Amino acid sequence: LDMARRAIPYSRKNVTVLYKLSQMYSVQMASHRGGKIDTTKKHESLKYLREAVALDYRIDELMNSDFFNLRTQPEFLSTIQLQSK
Repeated sequence: LDMARRAIPYSRKNVTVLYKLSQMYSVQMASHRGGKIDTTKKHESLKYLREAVALDYRIDELMNSDFFNLRTQPEFLSTIQLQSK
């Protein structure tokens, strides 16, 4: 996470990096204790997803298994629906 955070200022227009950041936070947002969601990591994942989709709507990235935790959240669908119009 530390290395990813340092890369953010240099990668705001790099869609691949934005998708990977979103996926990284998605993987990390699910707690191993009781299935609770880390809302901070969920927010970060959605933020980078919105930026990525706005630059380039990539279905292959959206279907990536790293979005497993985020796909169950209503905001995931609303984010990708808004950007696909």
